[in-house]
Amino acid sequence: MKRLMYLAMSLVFASGCQAQAVRGLADVSIIDRDSGVVLDTHYYHGEYWVAGRPGGRYGIEIHNRLGERLLAVTSVDGVNVVSGETAAWDQGGYVFGPGDRYQITGW
Repeated sequence: MKRLMYLAMSLVFASGCQAQAVRGLADVSIIDRDSGVVLDTHYYHGEYWVAGRPGGRYGIEIHNRLGERLLAVTSVDGVNVVSGETAAWDQGGYVFGPGDRYQITGW
């Protein structure tokens, strides 16, 4: 797994990497599901990347920090985890209520 994901509908990460998670309007972390460790993110050419290993089991944890609903169009290696299509900003994704936190574990 290389690419982290995009949060959609005009959602822009307002700040950089902190505490091993991408922070902004939402906290986004990649979890190694075998060890429970939050993986380090790396910022490169305007994108956040995570180094994974073949066969590894990962989860994408998203925590909505807003006081309103948030749509997260989540992709792994450029593929939307919901639809299987090449990821784009105008696709469906996960809707998070204010303060909601969820870990996406399968795609």
